[in-house]
Amino acid sequence: MTAMRAQVRRLAESWPVVAERGKRDFGAYVQGALSKRLDRLIRAGTPESATKAFVQAEVEALAQLRKGEFKARYARNEDTTFTGTQGETYGWSKLSAKSQEAYNTQSFFDRLFGRTRPSQHTTETAHRKD
Repeated sequence: MTAMRAQVRRLAESWPVVAERGKRDFGAYVQGALSKRLDRLIRAGTPESATKAFVQAEVEALAQLRKGEFKARYARNEDTTFTGTQGETYGWSKLSAKSQEAYNTQSFFDRLFGRTRPSQHTTETAHRKD
């Protein structure tokens, strides 16, 4: 059992954790949930063969994810995720609040409520408190 725990711990610690993602980070999920599930199986008195089968299946699945086997097997014509290059290609990055400030453009709500950016102030709009 200690060898299995060590294998799961090594596997879990090898996944990177991105703190900015908070609860949405897969690495944090792997590090927390996998060890907890193994501990639950051991405490419940699950036979060692079933526990080994669980650990082996989890290790294989995570190895496949790491290698990108599923992405290769079920390849898409175009990567439409926000982690791909689609946003750069079509300029979606300009939609973020930071980019709107950098490009000095109005956001949707600015346009909706008639607020202006400082660069858009005229003598008529300079008195407004945006």
